[in-house]
Amino acid sequence: MMSLRKMCQPILTRSLSLEEIEKSINSATQIRNKAIIALLYSSGMRVGELVSLKPEDIYMSTMQVYISKGKNHRDRWTILSERALDLLKEYWRSYPVKREYLFVSLDAPHEPLKVSGVEIMLRAVGKTAGIEAHPHTLRHSFASHMIEQGVPINYVQAMLGHRCLESTQVYIHISNKTVMGIKSPLDHPVKKKRGRKSKRNAGDANES
Repeated sequence: MMSLRKMCQPILTRSLSLEEIEKSINSATQIRNKAIIALLYSSGMRVGELVSLKPEDIYMSTMQVYISKGKNHRDRWTILSERALDLLKEYWRSYPVKREYLFVSLDAPHEPLKVSGVEIMLRAVGKTAGIEAHPHTLRHSFASHMIEQGVPINYVQAMLGHRCLESTQVYIHISNKTVMGIKSPLDHPVKKKRGRKSKRNAGDANES
């Protein structure tokens, strides 16, 4: 039986820079694929959760995405970026077909997209962009960048749908960007309390 500690051990991977994320989106030729990359990165969802999304799971008024029955069989909410929403709208306009699921194949009969299809697409886009792209790399990058921006780790844990905090803590990278601007406690000396000295203390001071 697998221990809880082992279940919480995450897969280590490299975090992409924002420039690499943009390059990946721009390297995709199909608007659907651009929307997929933007949504995976900007929401931090798993690829299995992405292919299970339905149009009604996108809440434009609150800029949120509803994820039903995630990996741990828990419903949750995560954020939706304006950039991802713009690409989603363009994708909807480009492929006005009746669909149960948000992402479908580009050719008739427009069947729901599979995890393997997303992975193959990302490998092709990554090859064009000169970047090693994978769904989990985008999820990892989302978490890393959220933490670098100062978002509380428990908030990031909730958006990722992690059962254990240990799974989220791996995304904390001690990098130049992370520590930049943080001052050593030695640079924040304890300020001495200012107060009136008693006559006795003042006299002692004069004698020293």
